[in-house]
Amino acid sequence: MAKLKSDAEKIFYAGIDAADAEKAVMHNLQIRNQELFVKGRLTLSLRRYERIFITGAGKAAPFMARAAAKIIGKRLTSGIIIGISRHDAVKLPGQINYYKGNHPLPDNASVRATGRLMRLLQTLREEDLVINLITGGGSALLCAPAKGISLNDKIKVTGQLLKSGASISEINAVRKHISAIKGGLFAKHSGKATLITLAISDVIGDFMDVIASGPTAPDPSTFSDCLKIINQYGLTKQVPASVALCLRQGANGFAPETPKANDSAIFTGKYNFVIGSNRTALEGAKSRAIQLGYKTRILSNSLFGTPANNADAIAKLIRTNTRNGCRTCLISGGEMIVRVTGRGKGGRNQQFCLEMAKRIDGMNNVI
Repeated sequence: MAKLKSDAEKIFYAGIDAADAEKAVMHNLQIRNQELFVKGRLTLSLRRYERIFITGAGKAAPFMARAAAKIIGKRLTSGIIIGISRHDAVKLPGQINYYKGNHPLPDNASVRATGRLMRLLQTLREEDLVINLITGGGSALLCAPAKGISLNDKIKVTGQLLKSGASISEINAVRKHISAIKGGLFAKHSGKATLITLAISDVIGDFMDVIASGPTAPDPSTFSDCLKIINQYGLTKQVPASVALCLRQGANGFAPETPKANDSAIFTGKYNFVIGSNRTALEGAKSRAIQLGYKTRILSNSLFGTPANNADAIAKLIRTNTRNGCRTCLISGGEMIVRVTGRGKGGRNQQFCLEMAKRIDGMNNVI
């Protein structure tokens, strides 16, 4: 068991290292001969731009910003990054203003930092380039409540949704429609400036409109969708009155929808790239497991449903493999659904680990 534990830790940390946000930026953003290359798919001449800014929000955004600042070098004008890490742990260059917000629920610090970011966006011109960096956690850290909605009301409805069993896509659909910056509105506020967004995905499917609630991506969801979500999870009578009013007014056409894919005036010159994801981590873990001599299988990068059901299925696979005597490593990822009841705190992966612990209890040579 000591050897199994040691190997499991090596495999786990190989997955973490493969999805390292700072390394992902270094691999996907390069400058050569006054040209900027992004993920091998976009080339821009830097001679076009008078100023270059770095912005972003998310749990890993500060580390992405550190890499981007190294690449941009002396061309960097300034920037704003919102994260959850201590500033001295990240050591960003002086041109970048770093602000700490809260997660998974926003707070006043998140609102103040987002206000500063929005004021920066309002100063942008056509001759400007913005490198924007988003990761998981961005939905809470980028917080600018829509008109008529207080921070407390936004916190309340977000908490209700997080505990309801709703998927992250459903939760973020509502977040987008009660926000002044998410759901493509960041792109709108950036005007005619060129905007390149690099994202580390923490959502199944790597959808840009879901990661950090899609601040720079067209939003396919609607106010009507949000009302259905609220109703589906039994929250119609629980959500704050201001949120219910906002969603009803939008659904009835009395408030503008979030920007859609056909809004070319908003999204011309706006580029979105996913540069790291769950799959990146799984492949890194798989590679290390093979090196350690395990017959390795990635079960899925999109586990959904409840932790209990997934634990049942994986425990069955474990029993099959132990009967066959195989030296096996099973790897999976995704985002399951947890409905918080009583005084529970929730936590999708922790709940899954607890469910698995119950099922492998008593099995020999399983970790």
